[in-house]
Order: sequence, then C-alpha cells, then structure tokens
Amino acid sequence: MTKLTKPIPGSHLHEYSDMLIKELIKLWRELRPASAAPEVYDTLIDDAFKVLGYRCAVEYVEKYGD
Repeated sequence: MTKLTKPIPGSHLHEYSDMLIKELIKLWRELRPASAAPEVYDTLIDDAFKVLGYRCAVEYVEKYGD
C-alpha cells in the first residue's frame, strides 16, 4: 500500500478536532465573499477537507492494514 503523506505539514488544522474542522468549513462557506478574494476561503476549505480525508485514510489503514 502507498505510504500516507500528511497534507499541509505544520498546519494548525491538525491540532483541531473533526467537529471543529467541520464547523470551520461551515463558517468559511458562509463568510466566503462572492467577489473579493474568494480564493482565500476556497484554500481554507480545501485544506480542511484534506486534513479530514487524511484522518479517514489513517483510520482505514489502522483498521484494515496494508
């Protein structure tokens, strides 16, 4: 199996609970402006989903092994 690579090393998102990350995603979606610099919010949301996805992958590997 391919080795899992931790996304966004050093990000504070890795220190947050899944529940907090989900709440941040909701907040960032609500606050995302339609015109002025939406890419900042898009990046935050993408990074949050990467961290959640990584956690799911780690759990899967731990449960089912290589």
